[in-house]
Amino acid sequence: MPSSDTRPTDVRPVLVPAVALPRVADRLRDLPHNIELLSWSSDGVTNQQGDAVENPSPEAAWLTMDLFFNGEIGPMTDAIIEFGSVQWVQGFLAGVDAPPFQKLLAAGLRLSNSDSPNIGVAEYVMSALLSHTHGIAERIDLHRAGTWKQGQWPEIGGQTWVVVGFGSIGHEVAKRARPFGVEIVGARRSAVDDPSADRMITMDGLSETLATADAVVLACPLTDETRGLVNDQFLGAMKPEA
Repeated sequence: MPSSDTRPTDVRPVLVPAVALPRVADRLRDLPHNIELLSWSSDGVTNQQGDAVENPSPEAAWLTMDLFFNGEIGPMTDAIIEFGSVQWVQGFLAGVDAPPFQKLLAAGLRLSNSDSPNIGVAEYVMSALLSHTHGIAERIDLHRAGTWKQGQWPEIGGQTWVVVGFGSIGHEVAKRARPFGVEIVGARRSAVDDPSADRMITMDGLSETLATADAVVLACPLTDETRGLVNDQFLGAMKPEA
């Protein structure tokens, strides 16, 4: 294993979590870039042959969702900062408010967000609002109790949903909701025309629009500008049954 001092200057060492590497190694190697894949785990850094790498100096790192599930997001974040060589980190969420991401930004590292989970988030929004509208949790409880109770069967068709932060996640929500007959109102900071929504508003017009909403979807990142957005005034502007 050549040391970092003898590595060709055109090779870019990229740090990838060991838990994710088997899933993506072939695709990464097929990229039209001269990269050296380094595998990170809490036990250390290894090369593609599984040999330990002494004094690794990765230039880029990829944090994957796997690290959230196995509890290693914190240790890998710390390792990335300690290397002192990493210039760019690819994240796995649309937002960057998670503490590990904030730690990377505070260390002066360039951080990219990701739109890869957005379809799953949009599907969750659909399932959550459908479940709430149809009282699925109550129906399941009655079923488990052996109780038959006939009730109304409402529809989301004809409802108005206000999507605050009409970015990539908002677009995916709109793409799935509009075929159900839902009217989508997208809210953004700046005035834009967007065919993905039935109409667009700016954040200045949000308060009066909330009065027409049957549901509000928060798809905006958590920043200093959006923190505390949903307060008594926000909720008070909405219909009681929304």
